[in-house]
Amino acid sequence: MATMRIRAGDHVRHRPSDEIWVVAFADYDTGDIAWCGWPEGLARIADCDRIKAASDDEHAQIVAQIILSGGMRAASVKRLYLKGQDIDFSKVAGHAR
Repeated sequence: MATMRIRAGDHVRHRPSDEIWVVAFADYDTGDIAWCGWPEGLARIADCDRIKAASDDEHAQIVAQIILSGGMRAASVKRLYLKGQDIDFSKVAGHAR
């Protein structure tokens, strides 16, 4: 059975810091993982253990929130998770289109 990859919206424990993070993105090509919140930053996927998997709806909502917020994470999230798909921004609380 294949292990599910960590993705945006999952919760992970970063072993070196013993912190729990909500994942902004996990880039398996580079081995980098970014967390939600401030300050923005990167760590290694290999240093993290998933402790809660995001539902598909939770994943879609966090992807939309990150794209709307801009910042260094938005471009990576678009590249990793949209793959030519449109995102439903109506799922983002407080966003009116």
